[in-house]
Amino acid sequence: MSVQNQPINETKELRILIVRLSALGDTALTLPLLFALRECHPVAYIGWVVGEGAAPLLEGMPALNRTHVLKNRDRNPIGLWRLACELNAENYVLSIDAQGLAISAMIPALARIKKRVGFASGHLEGREFSPMFYTTSVRPPDDLHYVSDRIISLFRGPNTAPPKQTSVTLPRNTNAENKMEQWCRDNKVTNKVMVFGIGAGWPTKIWSINEVRVLVEAAKKQGYTCILLWGPRERNDIQLWMGVERKGVLLAPPTDIPGMIALIRRSDRYAGPDSAPLHLASLLGKPTFSWFGASDPSRCAPRGPLHTHVSRGPHNWRRRSMFKCGLQSLTGKDALPVFERWLTETTDVRA
Repeated sequence: MSVQNQPINETKELRILIVRLSALGDTALTLPLLFALRECHPVAYIGWVVGEGAAPLLEGMPALNRTHVLKNRDRNPIGLWRLACELNAENYVLSIDAQGLAISAMIPALARIKKRVGFASGHLEGREFSPMFYTTSVRPPDDLHYVSDRIISLFRGPNTAPPKQTSVTLPRNTNAENKMEQWCRDNKVTNKVMVFGIGAGWPTKIWSINEVRVLVEAAKKQGYTCILLWGPRERNDIQLWMGVERKGVLLAPPTDIPGMIALIRRSDRYAGPDSAPLHLASLLGKPTFSWFGASDPSRCAPRGPLHTHVSRGPHNWRRRSMFKCGLQSLTGKDALPVFERWLTETTDVRA
């Protein structure tokens, strides 16, 4: 095991495998790696091992040659061996583990990929003895905070200049966009649109209904139709959110990943917690307003002049908390001045 300090050199038969098995938001934050690889190695063959839940995000991705889906039912020795045989048949010569867990590190090793790159052992990266499976371990500089930049450093090397923000193109799904456009017509959505994300995978990332309502009302006063985007985890809370639904506020229809992207693409702005829709909105070039609790905005808040966030620590990356802290101690009134400034200082963007 060594520490990589030089960029990876392209060869004529370069075949690269990205491994990222985790949730949709993490997969979205790994997409800059794919496009950075394609920019540096335009003729390389690039594959990706992805979890079943996030796989639809990669469908039709122009920079990707092959997707290998690890289904939930195959997370067992037989399923992993079957996947390893599939990967071995593709003759990958380099794997980049952007996740840094035992299972993601083990898969390229089982596939007998010659060069296996991943994070050196750390608090948030290179966990569960994953570096034992790498041939090259990378420890990004301490001052390189943003997660996408740290992932890109796995192939650029830790001693290179900080990467520029990589442009990512999400493919269009005509069927999903047509369905969403029809839904907008049926609900007479014709003016400015702001999508509000109301859910997240961790309870410590979720803001209460009453606090989000403050921002919804402010957006309505600026002439926005507000669409509340929800997912399977929020299904049981829909009745609570129905109390917010009134003139100028709509509950989004049930959406899959292409439908969610189509809705965000159709909107002018997005506001929500640290979750997949936020990162997809950022990749789509939408102005975003976000709120952070347990997760650290320096690692994953959208960057650039179109994006603003509020946060309340501790940013301890804990899924649950027994105490009233983080977002539970942040009120809508606290966030309102920042939100209103974001509305006035940024420009709507509709695809």
